[in-house]
Amino acid sequence: MAYSVLYCPLILRDFWRFQTGYIYVLQSVQIVPADYTNDIVDDSRQMLLTDASYVILEDEDDLAMPTFFCKRVPLSHIWRHVDCSDKLFDVVGILLDVSPIQQVGNNSFKRDVAIMDNTWIIIKLTVWNDYVHVFGDGPFDYGKQHSIVVAWVYLTTGYYSRIYLNTENKFTSLLSAWYDTEKLAQKRVVAFRSCPFAMHSSIAVYNAIRTRISKLPTITSVHYCRLVAHVRRIESQPDEMIYEACNRCLRKIVITQTAYKCVRCNLTNAATIPRLMLRLIISDKSGKMGVTLMNDLTQHMLRCTPTEIKSLLQQPNGRAAVFNKVMKVFGFKEYSWFLHPPSNTMDINQFHTVDYIFEVDWADECAWIFKKIS
Repeated sequence: MAYSVLYCPLILRDFWRFQTGYIYVLQSVQIVPADYTNDIVDDSRQMLLTDASYVILEDEDDLAMPTFFCKRVPLSHIWRHVDCSDKLFDVVGILLDVSPIQQVGNNSFKRDVAIMDNTWIIIKLTVWNDYVHVFGDGPFDYGKQHSIVVAWVYLTTGYYSRIYLNTENKFTSLLSAWYDTEKLAQKRVVAFRSCPFAMHSSIAVYNAIRTRISKLPTITSVHYCRLVAHVRRIESQPDEMIYEACNRCLRKIVITQTAYKCVRCNLTNAATIPRLMLRLIISDKSGKMGVTLMNDLTQHMLRCTPTEIKSLLQQPNGRAAVFNKVMKVFGFKEYSWFLHPPSNTMDINQFHTVDYIFEVDWADECAWIFKKIS
């Protein structure tokens, strides 16, 4: 419930329009602190209808898609409104992924929805309770046709007032026409749905800002940057790629003549497991930098475990065999490298951790080059 105040001559102009049981859209109203002397509603805000305000009667029922849009926001502009936690915005996007229904507490349910619009940005909507059934009760059937989601959301919380699927209006028609003619968008949808990561990681990766090594210190306000670069030098010696880590905290231990010490866990005889770490120098046409691949990513790229590397090093010519294994993967080949943007004080001579490495999507790369040229 909200409390509205009408001023003359608005009483004569608008009061007759309001009838019990009908739905109205109020456009261009002022939101001000509530006048508690009226003691009508227990809230901190009230609406004022002025000469610039409009009252629109909605003919549809409460669950139908309203014909009036309050404020549609392109997904690339959402970051500009992150401090507007008390305001409602409209978003429209192609449906990329729908998570299974999850129960939260005893009486609540939610599911996450990933959407993308023609700005190429992907966001996650959290759908609660009755609206989880908009996408069906089981796994969502994407079918052969694309689906379009329209949502009214509070941007900072992920909550919404309404969410609609495949509604016809001018916004969805324009987006649908763009998607039908944009082959790269169709390719991205297929790639996103086949991505092996969790939804939040997939969104972070696909929203990564493509940049060059020389521009990295200038990148801010993004989760990931993406570089296309090749390995210039393998910095780690084969026997330096493997180290003994504490079995509890997975940090590197200090080996002495009498003990395996874990400083973090304060243990003098820590149980250990082998771990991998690979350091490389990568470069593109703008410059070079050092990167570090931690254990999981190194295993993924080399397709072998720390135990296998350790065993290989113990064999005759083991160091050469490990070096050749690294060269087989990284030698004379370009990759997409995903890492968090460093601070403005970035030292290009230091090593920076890479979170993901993918084969280069040359269609996406050509689109980026064309955008830079144009």
